[in-house]
Amino acid sequence: MTTLPSILLLLPDDYPRNMLPAYGAKHSLTPSIDQLAQRGAVFENAYTTSPLCTPSRYSILTGTYASSAPLNSRSRGGGVRPIKFNVWLQGQANATIAGQLRRKGFTTGFLGKWHVASSEASEASGEPSQREQQEMVRREGGFDYADDVYFANPSLDRYAHNPEWMAFLAVRFMRNAMKLRDSPFFLYFAPTLPHEPLNNIVEQLQRTPRAGPPEEAHTLHSLRQTEEEDFIRDAQALRVDVTAALVRSSILCASGGDSANVSLCPSKRLPKLSTLLGGAPWLPTDLSVREVALVMSGAAWLDASLKSVFWEAQASTAASAGAGGLLIIFTSDHGPGSFVGQHVASVLTRP
Repeated sequence: MTTLPSILLLLPDDYPRNMLPAYGAKHSLTPSIDQLAQRGAVFENAYTTSPLCTPSRYSILTGTYASSAPLNSRSRGGGVRPIKFNVWLQGQANATIAGQLRRKGFTTGFLGKWHVASSEASEASGEPSQREQQEMVRREGGFDYADDVYFANPSLDRYAHNPEWMAFLAVRFMRNAMKLRDSPFFLYFAPTLPHEPLNNIVEQLQRTPRAGPPEEAHTLHSLRQTEEEDFIRDAQALRVDVTAALVRSSILCASGGDSANVSLCPSKRLPKLSTLLGGAPWLPTDLSVREVALVMSGAAWLDASLKSVFWEAQASTAASAGAGGLLIIFTSDHGPGSFVGQHVASVLTRP
């Protein structure tokens, strides 16, 4: 039996560090991550290498600064390379964290936001199909498995947030991986929340969940009809619960007491910033309480969807006595805004 632990790396998008009670917030909208923090180690001095998605994710995947990327824009005056959304992986599959762990015998999986592929190519030919994106992640990222890939920020407008489906796939990956008792797994799980779009959070919560990308769900996933029906039912119930929690927290208001007719509460009724955020204001100082409340709504939705993932992680660990256990790492690419040397949330635990 192996003694190496499996690894679940959670990388939500633009997650504000001090929106978590572990970092001083005073709400109760993130119980899943709160329990993770209570059982594990909370890092007080964690930083991101960049305040932008692409270079930060490049560093997480490769362990190097984005300025070392083999492909980025031409040098400008004085030989300075502007490192923005112009950094991507190509021909480095063996050097990524997934590639290195594969060499150690790990089964490796990817779910969620990629954002380290050529934006120039996507602008010229349009966003690749979901199947093409999955192949790209496997080829360039060194992963055995990839699913529900969000190519870049425009994918959020195309597919919208669908965290329950991503959680469903994470649970399925862990169950399948744990059947290989002598092989640990590594899952790079990059949810799209709480990144925008969030202005229409109520509309998104009221949409019918879907089992995969809208145009390719039934061609990529062989779910039986009963499985899909069960997934949609459970995901809808979760969204109802999230909506109710946001109403109880005075982030959403129900018109005339009708829970089916909700909207973002007026600013004067929203919780104080000191409730939603704790400690140093690692958010742009010009954000209004309304904007923070929208981000909080996305964080609460993400947290609810992660409950099944953490439950499965604990169950899988308990069922694999003699193996190396499981490490869960929760962090973020960066928080909202563009701060140099930006703090990020960082929690490590073993269920």
